[in-house]
Amino acid sequence: MIALAVFDVAKYFIEEEFSKVSGNQTLNEARVSLMKFVSSISIALFVEGLVGVFEASDKAPSSILYPAVLILVATAVVLTMGIYQRMSVNAEKEKASL
Repeated sequence: MIALAVFDVAKYFIEEEFSKVSGNQTLNEARVSLMKFVSSISIALFVEGLVGVFEASDKAPSSILYPAVLILVATAVVLTMGIYQRMSVNAEKEKASL
């Protein structure tokens, strides 16, 4: 399921980028595009982890390890993207003030 979601999102963004007429992209547009892509991937990871948790709840407790790790990885992806956003905006403000 994750691979199909990633492939579908990647296909969408490739079609979106090639259909644009303008050649240059501002930093803000690139950041928004990256944010859309990463948030789509993290949503797919969260959904896969949540489905895995519900499927593993009927089985042995050791089978819940993979879905739990998947949810932790998705959380790390979201936190990392937030840190990137903060640093990118701060760097853009510093560059504008110079």
